[in-house]
Amino acid sequence: MQNNDKDVLIFFYANWCGYCQKFSPIFDELGDKFQLSDNIVIAKIDAIENDIDDIMAGIVVESFPTLYYVSGNKNEKAAVLYEGSRELKELIEYINLHSGTTVDHAEL
Repeated sequence: MQNNDKDVLIFFYANWCGYCQKFSPIFDELGDKFQLSDNIVIAKIDAIENDIDDIMAGIVVESFPTLYYVSGNKNEKAAVLYEGSRELKELIEYINLHSGTTVDHAEL
């Protein structure tokens, strides 16, 4: 992922986590909203089944769900822990702000 030139929002989850199960449909809808974007990736990673250290340095998953945003900008490769609302509108606004995209959430 460190060689990626796209912005990535990563949802780290555990299958047994009730909060993750509740959030997953919202995250799936977020992925649908950015499906046609050439510079945004919306990704889910099972944090129990995958070695997080192999994904990217600086990512620490201590609870579930955990979201990280990684800029595709070569000067901003650090993973940033997302601590905002887990509502679709706010997630879209966050990505638009950080990536410069203009995906609209008005039809929600």
